[in-house]
Amino acid sequence: MLEGDVMQQLKAFLNKRKARRGSYGQEGIRPQRDWQLMLYPTAIAVVAVSTLGFYVYNLVETGQFAAAQSSPGQKEVKINSELLKKQIQNLSDRAARWDALNQNVEPAKDPSLP
Repeated sequence: MLEGDVMQQLKAFLNKRKARRGSYGQEGIRPQRDWQLMLYPTAIAVVAVSTLGFYVYNLVETGQFAAAQSSPGQKEVKINSELLKKQIQNLSDRAARWDALNQNVEPAKDPSLP
């Protein structure tokens, strides 16, 4: 009989400790709704990002992600090698002149010295 009495007291104590609808003092506070507001969007975002990741992975795996597509109106470009050599020579001459100018620069004098 004593065991049944202790069990009843324990059960009554635990029932008092349970969170009930009106136990938070304000009617608008509902922890279950708060958890749902946090977990549902998070779950939706995880599913969306996973789906996007799987889709991009498949595109990369099949080679369609960064594949350049040639249009039928594109023409083949021919490089004029003589003009290219002339331009390279021009750039080399400019670099040589720039280096020559930088070697002959005198350091600025201190204006406070006589």
